[in-house]
Amino acid sequence: MTEDAQMKIRLARTLKDKIEAAAEETNRTLNGEIVARLERTFIEDAERESGRTTWIAKAKANSMASFEERLAKLESEFAEFRQSVERTK
Repeated sequence: MTEDAQMKIRLARTLKDKIEAAAEETNRTLNGEIVARLERTFIEDAERESGRTTWIAKAKANSMASFEERLAKLESEFAEFRQSVERTK
């Protein structure tokens, strides 16, 4: 069982009114609404970070594949150049 912690916070009246309205709509207590919204932001942050990590990994893989293709083409062109130099000797 997790231990609940208490804390006092100060909110602008307009924000408190919005949270109260949202709590009423979702049939939660004011505290329940605040906790649910905070928990959701941590989940969204983790999902966003995961997506960012995936995007970076894909970008790196694409970049590496592009680099490898360019390197293979340059190696081929260099081999052709070398052969043409050898033929002129």
